[in-house]
Amino acid sequence: MLNHKQFRDIVDETILINAFNLGEYQDKYYFQKKLKESVPELSEKEIYSTIDNYFSKDQESSKTQVTHLCEELYQIYQTKVK
Repeated sequence: MLNHKQFRDIVDETILINAFNLGEYQDKYYFQKKLKESVPELSEKEIYSTIDNYFSKDQESSKTQVTHLCEELYQIYQTKVK
């Protein structure tokens, strides 16, 4: 099981290394695929719908949005692994 910091590092690195703009459809799709490789416990639907909660269409990713996204995904992850 990943702790909160490890999980957050995975999400941050996935966004930064791949320069994803999560307001773009194609970037959302590839982000969910990459994140699923690192955290297979999360479903693609869970990842995608969580992104939709925090990012509007064509909106640049802000640090606050990424933080909220990470928190929400971590909560989902915790419920799945317990």
